[in-house]
Amino acid sequence: MTPARVLSIVVPAHDEQDSLPALHAGIVEVLQERDVDFELVVVDDASEDGTWGAIARLHSHDPRVKGIRLSRNVGEHIAVWIGLKLSGGNPVVVMDADLQHPPEAIPSMLDAWKRGNAVVLMCRRGGPKAGLTRRLGASVYHNTLHWISENPIPPGHGGFALYDRSVVDRFDTAPTTPPFFRGSALTVAAATEVLHYEEAHRIHGESRHTLSSLSQTWLLAFVSTSPSRSARLASAARAVSWLCAVAAVARVAHGSSRREDLVRRLAAACAAAATATACAITGAAIRKVSRPFSVPFGELVAERVGFEARPDT
Repeated sequence: MTPARVLSIVVPAHDEQDSLPALHAGIVEVLQERDVDFELVVVDDASEDGTWGAIARLHSHDPRVKGIRLSRNVGEHIAVWIGLKLSGGNPVVVMDADLQHPPEAIPSMLDAWKRGNAVVLMCRRGGPKAGLTRRLGASVYHNTLHWISENPIPPGHGGFALYDRSVVDRFDTAPTTPPFFRGSALTVAAATEVLHYEEAHRIHGESRHTLSSLSQTWLLAFVSTSPSRSARLASAARAVSWLCAVAAVARVAHGSSRREDLVRRLAAACAAAATATACAITGAAIRKVSRPFSVPFGELVAERVGFEARPDT
């Protein structure tokens, strides 16, 4: 591994104005004890509160804090990729802004990196008990992804990770940019280590993960970790949707005119039509998240603080 000069910490943030000062204080306290130089790169994903103002105030007191304000909300995974692209340290830690990813775990991640691991994944071992719906959703998410993926993401991994600069640069120069970095990184890392941590309570606000965002995350993870399988699934879903559509028409068009038979044929046709619709939506969603994300930086990055101008971005 390349010797550590500056540790980069990339944090996506959406409406986290109250959390950022505490996060910064926790990182400073932990890394000062280890005499680690660092930069804290916070990506403001078009927040509606005072997140950008909080970043600017932190930078005015500590130049190691750098900020990127996005012109529109693009989601956590694209925000992380932008932060990775503009970070300059080695290695790079990605963590959430709400302190559920504890800064106290960073030294052990650095130790694992020094042992030769290009990727260090942090997995939840415990923490505050979530509601039944969230626990069930998380269980389905991790178990199904682990079962179908070519490069499974360990259960309990929620994005808290360390990456060697060589892994980050591998995708920075790629012709297509994978939006789900933590899944794609597993396909190129020569050595990976999994560590565990206790997840803390959010210090402010509620989780912003919805069923829609979790579904999109699942698709992104599947496409990133299993590109060949996802392509086959998209093709199969499209084929099944056409077959079900044909079956629905056939069930309605053929058969006797008796009322009971007509009701059965209509019910079967509705079921076939519903299956066709579901398969078509699944195939379209997979194809959508498989497309390269190629929006120019000039359209996404509205403002930066703490960065020197770079001609390539």
